[in-house]
Amino acid sequence: MHRIRLGTGNPRSYTPDVKITDSSFTRNTVTGGVYQTYGGGGICLLWKGALNVDNVSFEGNKSVKNGGGIYIQTNTSTVTVQGATTFTNNEAIADGGGIYTAYPSKLTTANDTVFSGNKASRAYDYG
Repeated sequence: MHRIRLGTGNPRSYTPDVKITDSSFTRNTVTGGVYQTYGGGGICLLWKGALNVDNVSFEGNKSVKNGGGIYIQTNTSTVTVQGATTFTNNEAIADGGGIYTAYPSKLTTANDTVFSGNKASRAYDYG
């Protein structure tokens, strides 16, 4: 699946609840432009709404900023990762090889979520 951006960057915009099931985000790269500001090689979540990821593979995605697999900017969204979802060999130039979130309390990962081989250049390597 190609990289997706949820939200417009406008704090008044609303992203509906989204559920992604039985899918994969593979070898997507954020290289510049407006996307460079945020990050998220696989998914970039900017504003309101809920994201549920169930049995999804994030593999080999890259971001020139934060969040090789998923980037979460907002404190008004909830993100749930479940169902044997995997984050493998994703990379962020800054923080969060697998997942980056500025609001960890809004992120829930199930016990069967697998993080393997993800890299971030700075101190915060979330998965």
